[in-house]
Amino acid sequence: MMQTPGSALVGYAILKANFNAQASSYLDNFFPFVLAAIAESNETEVETPEISARVRDSFGLHIPTLVLPRILKRTTRRGFTERITGNSVRLTSEAMKKLPDLSQEVTQYQARQRELVEHFATYIENAFPKHSKLTTRDLSQSLARFFDIHAVRIVGSSLGDSQPRIDESESELDYIVASYFSHLGRHDQLRFSYVIEAAKGAMLASVLEIDTSTMNEQLQKVTIVLDSPVLMDTLGFHGKESRDAMISVLRMAREQGARLCIFRHSLSELDGILESIEYSLRSPTSRRIHASRGLAHFVSINASPADIALLRANPEDLVSGIGLDILESPDGYLEYGLDENLLEEKIQEKVRYSQEKALVHDVRSISAIHRMRQGARPSTFERCRAVLVTHNDGLARASRDVASSKVPLAMTTEEVASTLWIRRPGLSEDAPRDIVLASAFAGMQPPPTLWRKYLEEINLLENSGEISADNAVILRETSIGRDAFMHETLGSDALSKNISPNDVLSRIREEISSPLNAQVEALKLESFEALIERDETNRKRSLEYSQLVDKEREYVETISRLETESASNLQSIEELKKDRIQRCKTIGARARRRARIATTLAQILLAGVFLATLIPIWHTVTRTENELLAMSTWLIVCTSIAIPLAVFSALLYVRRTSPTWIEKYSKRQLSKSACADLNSSEFC
Repeated sequence: MMQTPGSALVGYAILKANFNAQASSYLDNFFPFVLAAIAESNETEVETPEISARVRDSFGLHIPTLVLPRILKRTTRRGFTERITGNSVRLTSEAMKKLPDLSQEVTQYQARQRELVEHFATYIENAFPKHSKLTTRDLSQSLARFFDIHAVRIVGSSLGDSQPRIDESESELDYIVASYFSHLGRHDQLRFSYVIEAAKGAMLASVLEIDTSTMNEQLQKVTIVLDSPVLMDTLGFHGKESRDAMISVLRMAREQGARLCIFRHSLSELDGILESIEYSLRSPTSRRIHASRGLAHFVSINASPADIALLRANPEDLVSGIGLDILESPDGYLEYGLDENLLEEKIQEKVRYSQEKALVHDVRSISAIHRMRQGARPSTFERCRAVLVTHNDGLARASRDVASSKVPLAMTTEEVASTLWIRRPGLSEDAPRDIVLASAFAGMQPPPTLWRKYLEEINLLENSGEISADNAVILRETSIGRDAFMHETLGSDALSKNISPNDVLSRIREEISSPLNAQVEALKLESFEALIERDETNRKRSLEYSQLVDKEREYVETISRLETESASNLQSIEELKKDRIQRCKTIGARARRRARIATTLAQILLAGVFLATLIPIWHTVTRTENELLAMSTWLIVCTSIAIPLAVFSALLYVRRTSPTWIEKYSKRQLSKSACADLNSSEFC
C-alpha cells in the first residue's frame, strides 16, 4: 500500500477550508491543488504524472491516475490550462492572473501540524515512557495514516486494490494515535478541532475514488441493514462513543431518505448475545471464555442478570425505539442466489470466528443483501438498493471478492458514514467528530485474536493458582484490565509475547496506586512546605520579637533617661521657683519700701506746707495790710499746693501698698528677667 505522507494533514485541512459543496462538480474543489502544482514546476510544460506527484508531495493528496485527466479537462474548459502534446499541459495567462495563492494557508496549517506533532510526541513521552523511541518516527505520517485506516475508507472502483492494510511495524503507533485522539477529544478541544478539520478534508479527498455524478440523488431506494455488532453499538451496549457515532450515521441516512433495518435473524443473534452476557453475569466461571465488549460494558455499569433479562424481554421494542425496521430474509435463492459455500470460504480466509454461529449469521446476511439487489452489480451507492453495515473489515473485503462490484455487499461503518457525510457535508457537522472518536475508541480495543490468546493465558494462570480468581476477573472483564493490556502490548502480537497477565496486573496496581501515591507525595510536599513555612514564620516572629525586645529596651532606657531628666528638671524648677519666690518677695518688699519712702516724703512736704501756712498766720498781728494780702495769697498758694500733694501722697501710698499693684509690678520685673510665665500672685 502506498504510504500516506505527513503533508496529508496540511492538504486535508486546506481542502476542507476551501471546499465548496455548491460547485458544479466535486472535481472543481481540486483545481487549486492541481494549478499550484503546475505553477511550482520550473518547466513550461508539465506532464500528468509529474502533476500527480507534485500534488502528493506538496499537499499529501492522492489523485488517482484516471481522475487527474478529468480534472485537467475541466481546467482546460475553464481556460486555466491548455494541452500541448500528449499528457503535457501548461498554465494560461488567465490562470496566472487568477491562480490562488495557497502559500499563506500552507504556512498556517503547517504551523498547526508542527504543533500537533510536537504535542503528540510529548504525549507519547508522558503516557508511554517505555515506548518513547517511537517519537523518532515520522509522527505526522502516523497521524495522517490513521484517517486512511480508520476514518476515511470509501468504496470505489479501485478500493479492493488500495484498501489499507495494517502493517505490523506500524500497529504499535496505531494504538497510541487512537489513544492520543481520544485524549484530545476529552481534554483538548482546540487541538482536537485540528484533527477533525483534517479528517473532514481526508473524507472529502477520498471522493476522488468514486463516481460523484449521482451524489445529488436521494437515497429512497437504498436500504441500509445493520448487522448485530453494529446494532449493539447503536443501542449503546458497547459504550457511549460507539453509540454517539452510530446515532450520527443513522441521522444522516434518514435525512437523505435511506431506509434503516435489521434482519430478523440478526435480532435473534442479538438475543443470543444478550443471553450469553446474562449467563456470564450469573456464572462467573463462564467468563473465562466469554469476555466480549458487551460483557465488559455491562460489567462496567454494574448491570445485573435481571437487567439483561429485561432487555431480552422486548427486543423488538429496543429496535423500534431507535427507528429501525425488521426485515425478513428475501426469497429468490434460485434467481439471485449467491454461492454461499464460496462466500463462507472467503470469509474464513479473512476473519477468524470464535463461534460458528457468528459465521453462519454473516453468510446469511450477505446472501440476503445479494438477493435484495437481485444479483445486480451497482456502480454507485445511490443505486445499490441495499448494503450491510458491519464493523468487520474482513467480512466487507470477503463480500467484494465474492460479488465483484463497485459498491460491495457489505461496507464498514466508517465507509458508510464517510459516504453519507460527503454527500451532504452541511447536514451533520458533528458526524466526522463522532466518527473519529468512535474510530479512536475502536482502535484502543484489543484485536480479537490477540485477546483470545490472552484469555487462554489468564485461564492457565488462574487454574495453576498463580493469579487469584478476583484478579482474573479484573483482567478479563473490566475496562481497566483491557486498557492496561493494550497499554502494555499496544495491540501488537510481537510485544504481547513478552507481556504476561502478571505484568498487566502490576500495571493495574500501579494505575490504582499512582493517584494515591501522588496524593501522598502531594501531602508530603504540602506538609514539607508547611513545615518550611512554619519555620520561616517562627524565624520571622523570633526576629520580630528580638526587634521588639530591643525596642522595649530602648524605650525603657529612654523612659529612664527621661525620668532622670524630668527629676532633674523638677529639681531645677523647684530651685527656680524658690529663687523666683525669693526675688518676688524682694521685689515686693522693695516696692513697699519705695511706697513708704514716697509717702514719708509726701508727709514731710505736707508738714512743711502746714508749717509754712501757720507761721504767716502767727505773724498776722504785726503785719500791714499789704503784707497780710501777700500772706493770704501765699497761704492760698501753699494750701492749693499742699492739699493736692497730700491727696496724691495718700493715693500713692494706698496704691503702692496694694497687693494688686505689687503683683503687676512683680510681673513686669519678672518679665524683664524672662519669667513672665510664673504666677507671682502666689508668692506675694
